[in-house]
Amino acid sequence: MAAQTERTRYPGIYKRGSRYVVRYRAGGRNRSEAVRTLEQARKLKRSRESARDSGEFQEQSRLAFREYAEKWVERYQGTGRRGFRESTRDDYRRLLRDFAFPFFDERLGRRLSEVTPSDVAEFLGWLGDPRAMAELEHRHAVERYTARAEDEAKGKRPKPLAADARRELSDSTIRNVLNPVRACFATAVREGKEQGRSRGSNRRSPDVFPESWGEGT
Repeated sequence: MAAQTERTRYPGIYKRGSRYVVRYRAGGRNRSEAVRTLEQARKLKRSRESARDSGEFQEQSRLAFREYAEKWVERYQGTGRRGFRESTRDDYRRLLRDFAFPFFDERLGRRLSEVTPSDVAEFLGWLGDPRAMAELEHRHAVERYTARAEDEAKGKRPKPLAADARRELSDSTIRNVLNPVRACFATAVREGKEQGRSRGSNRRSPDVFPESWGEGT
């Protein structure tokens, strides 16, 4: 038989068997955590409420970069007066899929809130690495071949990647790759600041791109 939950004299803290349960609301959802002692429960509740009120404990912070970016690219409307063309949205989807997701999610395994300026600098260096780009291009070729095979379409199997294979991205291509990544992070930072202000917090969300790089299209 499951232990009954009993109220304590502290709102949001309950006794269940030998443990104390803390209940609170964050990110638009009801949450609960269990600890061993009443003092631990009181400290935990203060910590969670403080984080929530400062804008730190947001559901967004739990999202992987890819999970946030895939939703962001569908709702993004640009920053200029001319709006955002659907052809540009298609380009952003492709560039995120082909370059950003393999790096931030697969290579680094980052959540959105964990990406740092040094990660972005490493991303830029990775884009400028001819061997890394050759490996990435070969991987995409294999994935396209596999997808065609699943659809029973004829295609030529990619050859194994040569030991000396290199692919150098032009400066303009690198800038194009950075555009959706930069705009995505700018939106996340802006949303984080707005959430913080709505809760009376003066804390700033970390800007992972230098201001001189702008915000993208």
